[in-house]
Amino acid sequence: MKRLENRLNVTDDEARVLALLAAVVMLGMVVFSFALGETEPWQESRWVFCDGTLRVRSAPGGEVAGYVFLGDEVTVDRLKGDWAHLTGLSIEAGEGWVAVRYLADSKATILPEQTVGTIQATGRVAVRQGMEGKRLFWVHPGDTVEVLAVTDDWVLIEGGMIRRSYVEIEGEAE
Repeated sequence: MKRLENRLNVTDDEARVLALLAAVVMLGMVVFSFALGETEPWQESRWVFCDGTLRVRSAPGGEVAGYVFLGDEVTVDRLKGDWAHLTGLSIEAGEGWVAVRYLADSKATILPEQTVGTIQATGRVAVRQGMEGKRLFWVHPGDTVEVLAVTDDWVLIEGGMIRRSYVEIEGEAE
């Protein structure tokens, strides 16, 4: 406190009050930034893009409240970190949270069973858990994969997702 007193030319009591006031202001800024950053509004349609069913949760990481399915169109009204809040669902609660990495911004096209894709790349390609999710395993140039569905940017295979630019789908017009 002596350094603060000397620099600001204030008494010991005034220095304590200033320090306490600074601490309160900093705490308020932290609390306010968390309150503002907790959710961000976002009113758009998205399409479920996952292998099978996607669990809808009561809160981010919370209890399972229901399910949505590959190709379902959903409405996202806000984001919280890596979670999207969905509204208008046909589950009992009518709303819930899902991981953002399983929501595509373009309509998913579900392909017929046994549609094959060939990996077209100069090196190995990551198969990911959801769009932009963690890497699960690698595929290599020339490998074939069974393609379940596609969006403008992603290919869904059993076990994960690959960027569409790396997969040539059998019978697809170029």
